[in-house]
Amino acid sequence: MHGSPRVRPRLRFQAGSLAPALEALGPLAGRAAAEGRALCPSCGGRPQLSVAADSGDSLVTGRRNLLCARCATSWDYTRSACPACGESDEDRLLVYAEQWTGAVSPHANGNGAGPAIFPNLRVVGCDSCRRYLIEVDMARDTRAVPEVDELAALPLDLYAADQGLTKVTPNLMGF
Repeated sequence: MHGSPRVRPRLRFQAGSLAPALEALGPLAGRAAAEGRALCPSCGGRPQLSVAADSGDSLVTGRRNLLCARCATSWDYTRSACPACGESDEDRLLVYAEQWTGAVSPHANGNGAGPAIFPNLRVVGCDSCRRYLIEVDMARDTRAVPEVDELAALPLDLYAADQGLTKVTPNLMGF
């Protein structure tokens, strides 16, 4: 039963357990690059999440790094292209961020609006390939731990799925 739901979590765990070996291989494991797709320079794995670095200047956008799902290597990747397919048409790139304007937030401050639950997280996706990643904005929360915050972003994953998007690489929780 190769496609059985019981097998998939086990395979995900086994693939994750290969991370130390892939990390030790370094660049030798990453020689399989596909045109247009963002693959890890160390092991050739797909990205798990996107991290927007804090530039230290409110007028300057920080670098974008992708974090490998296999070996946790971080590498620079342009903000102006989809990591899944390489789409660079700005009109095809999607961003969904939590906003509480006019709606009643569970953390309302008395006037019906309240702070966002995930102010430093957003969904960055592509209308061409219908794939997405969770992006952690370090400028909004310098104490963020991207790997942990991405796991906590389950409501954003569910929203992305409602929009017809599929995550580039599911996390350990399957999202």
